[in-house]
Amino acid sequence: MGGQGQFCPAVSTGRHNTGFKPANGLAVKQTPISCISSCITDGYFSGAWDGNFEQLDVLNDLAAAWLTKIRWPVCGITVLAEKTIALEYIINHEPAIRMAVFFGILIVMAAWELTAPRRRVEIPRLARWSNNLGLVVLDSLLVRLAFPVVAVGLAVVATENDWGLLNQVPIPGWIATILAVLALDLAIYLQHVLFHAVPGLWRLHRVHHADLEFDVTTGVRFHPLEILISMAIKLLLILALGPPAIAVLIFEVLLNGKSLFNHSNVRLPSRLDALLRLIIVTPDMHRVHHSILPSETNSNFGFNLPWWDRLLGTYLAQPSAGHVGMTIGIEQFRTKRNLWIDRLLLQPFRGPASGYPLNSTDQKPEDDR
Repeated sequence: MGGQGQFCPAVSTGRHNTGFKPANGLAVKQTPISCISSCITDGYFSGAWDGNFEQLDVLNDLAAAWLTKIRWPVCGITVLAEKTIALEYIINHEPAIRMAVFFGILIVMAAWELTAPRRRVEIPRLARWSNNLGLVVLDSLLVRLAFPVVAVGLAVVATENDWGLLNQVPIPGWIATILAVLALDLAIYLQHVLFHAVPGLWRLHRVHHADLEFDVTTGVRFHPLEILISMAIKLLLILALGPPAIAVLIFEVLLNGKSLFNHSNVRLPSRLDALLRLIIVTPDMHRVHHSILPSETNSNFGFNLPWWDRLLGTYLAQPSAGHVGMTIGIEQFRTKRNLWIDRLLLQPFRGPASGYPLNSTDQKPEDDR
């Protein structure tokens, strides 16, 4: 994409990556002007180009139309140039888009928490926020170092090479995008359950649950090893599924933004919360998942869509002690010293992984101070 050219809509395969359906079935990666030129020189118009320079005027007009975002009929189809250029711009600026959404939601939710918190704050924010945000910076650096290509980039490669299930099915791009977002969200739900079910993975994931408060920074507090494993799982899923790159970008933005939103220490009106729970995970719904009680911790695994919890029997409406009276965290690591980033990095290797993994019979894990 970008400097490497784009799929020529006039000679695309017609699968979901472009939405175009030409007759020749070729797949060629070209720039807009070279795409139009190939349409003329390869004889896709009413007759093959015979060297008549009057026909070059058509090429100039079509190139100008592309660059000014006008719809033109090319090779028997309609080139939606504005849509193509906008999509390429979005994909090429994926890191900036994700960063802008992340910081925008972080600032909004932090301001909301400061002005109208849902629960009383017992631990100074500076101590927790500095360490939690420091952890996400470290996570981001390690992902960039460990993976030469991340989710959106791999989706582009998969589309260009016809890898994955969705690249084998001739369906409209918008349907492929919806299916891909739903499939990725379900995969995150199942992965979350997996990290609660396997004691070794719970050791990593409990770094997220051991936070003694529940606020917007809890949504980014994950151990680097969990982040690396999660990214590896996501990349394998993208290779198998073959989702459109725009679907992966939408999902990544939703995942990051909703993690900040549904971990926030904010109050929604009860009627609004009940209505929103039909379509998204709300802060009150996810707060139950951060209860100190194992039966409540092992519920409400969804991050974005609430349907998987309801369909698969892991939904719990409210904590038994109420949202104000409930205790946040786990039985282990309950000192303020354990909130520091050095302790967070070492936490998976300290103490037993008992009490909280699914199907665990030991409901009283040893306190590790």
